[in-house]
Amino acid sequence: MNGTVDDEKPSTSMATTGDQDHWSPEDIPTLLETMKSILPSQVNENFQTTESQLDWNKLAFKNYTGPMCYQKWVEISNQVRCDASSCGS
Repeated sequence: MNGTVDDEKPSTSMATTGDQDHWSPEDIPTLLETMKSILPSQVNENFQTTESQLDWNKLAFKNYTGPMCYQKWVEISNQVRCDASSCGS
C-alpha cells in the first residue's frame, strides 16, 4: 500500500498446500541455499523481522514463484519449530 516492507510479503493464499507437493528433494536445499545467499551476513534482528524483509521474488526459481517459495519456507520453519518443541507429543 504505502511502500513498506509488509507490502512486499507474498500472500500465503497464493500458493496452496497442493502446489507444495511438487517440491523435489533437490529443490528444498536450493531454496534454503538461495535464502542464505541473499540474507545479510550479520543479522542483528530476530529472524521473523529478517524474514519479512526478504524479497521473496528474488528466491523464485524453476517453476516456483516468490509466494510459493515463501509458503514452502513457512512449512519448513513450522516443522522445525514443531520438531524442536516436540509438538504433538
